[in-house]
Amino acid sequence: MEALDDDKYIDHNPEAEPYAKFKFTVERSLGLVTFHNAECGLQTAIFGLKQDLKSLFNIPAERQVWTLRNRVLDDTKCLENYGITGIENESTRGDGIQIVVKSTI
Repeated sequence: MEALDDDKYIDHNPEAEPYAKFKFTVERSLGLVTFHNAECGLQTAIFGLKQDLKSLFNIPAERQVWTLRNRVLDDTKCLENYGITGIENESTRGDGIQIVVKSTI
C-alpha cells in the first residue's frame, strides 16, 4: 500500500488557498444596484467563482462580466493574476476589494 504524501495534494486543499474579501457591486437593469460581500480564493479561475456566486447574484455565470479597477477579468485567469495577494484584507477595513458585475442579458 502506497503512503499518502501531503505535499502531493496541497494544491487541492481549499483551506490552504489564499483568499481575499471582496465587495461585489452588481449592476442590474433599470439602474438597480445590489451589493454582496464574499471571500474568494485567489487561485480559482474567475469562471469557477462566477459559478459559485451565480445563485447569489441571480445571473448565470456565462452572462456575468466582472470588472476590477476598470479592467474586464478573463474567465480563464485567477484573481492572483491581477495582482491580488490577500494582503489587501488588512487595508480594506472590512469592505473588501471592489469588483463590478454586469449582466450581458
